[in-house]
Amino acid sequence: MNEPDHVIDVSEWDMWKGLIGSKIDFIYHDESHQVLELRGQNGSAYLSTQEQGSWLADVLHISNTLPIPSS
Repeated sequence: MNEPDHVIDVSEWDMWKGLIGSKIDFIYHDESHQVLELRGQNGSAYLSTQEQGSWLADVLHISNTLPIPSS
């Protein structure tokens, strides 16, 4: 397995503060576009493989709003 290019500590970022320390539910919103919501008690983060409008890329996209597929 390949190692990540770099590691960033995001524990102080507002996006993640609502998730740290709470029970996390994993919700697939759009499996064909690989959209996964991490839902905690005080917030959510969305993971997808969208990169510059192209789906199914090798880059993990993280957002605090649900990504909308362009196609």
